[in-house]
Amino acid sequence: MLGAEALLRWECPRRGTLGPDRFIPWAEATGLIHPLGFGLLSRVARDCEAGLLEHLGQDSTVAINLSPVQFTEPDFIPRFAELLAQSRLPRERCKLEVTETAIADNPTAVTAGLNLLREFGFRIILDDFGTGYSSLTHLVQLPIDGIKIDRSFVAQAGYCDKNYAVIAAMLELAIELGLSVTAEGIETRAQLNLLAKHGCRSFQGFYFSRPTPFRKGRLLR
Repeated sequence: MLGAEALLRWECPRRGTLGPDRFIPWAEATGLIHPLGFGLLSRVARDCEAGLLEHLGQDSTVAINLSPVQFTEPDFIPRFAELLAQSRLPRERCKLEVTETAIADNPTAVTAGLNLLREFGFRIILDDFGTGYSSLTHLVQLPIDGIKIDRSFVAQAGYCDKNYAVIAAMLELAIELGLSVTAEGIETRAQLNLLAKHGCRSFQGFYFSRPTPFRKGRLLR
């Protein structure tokens, strides 16, 4: 296991478990994304104290998603770095993920913030790669360490020759640029084999595990 990603869910008494697409836009619009984001980091820190990294394995990483709205908070990055410094999660084992669409929403603030986070020693991952309007520009201009190929490409890889060709080109380009590559949305062995054939070595999806809580020192299956 190479690592884990911290995922937010809202346990609503009336509607049950809600995914981030149901409440993150509302949190961003109201400003609640700021305490929510720091709350997520605090939870990750507590899980690391409870043995998350040891459970995942040597050199494993924990990924945390960032919202473009968080970068508008003046003290976001110093507070983020301070909270992490007080935890058992080393910066080099913390991946910060930001989507292409998030960068497009606020390119100046997000790019400046990513540069500062990189200076602090964090690893930056471009999430949902291939869905934005300036993907190739992002590869050259942004301070990123890797990309995550969007699940929409992976889902059609075995059925559409054009998708297959695009994925192969993404992998070749990223590897040539020295970037790590993770394929999202792996649900079948065939998808895994197809991506591995073109040099992908990191995968994420239901084929391996569905989202699961970390309790009492282990991930519950």
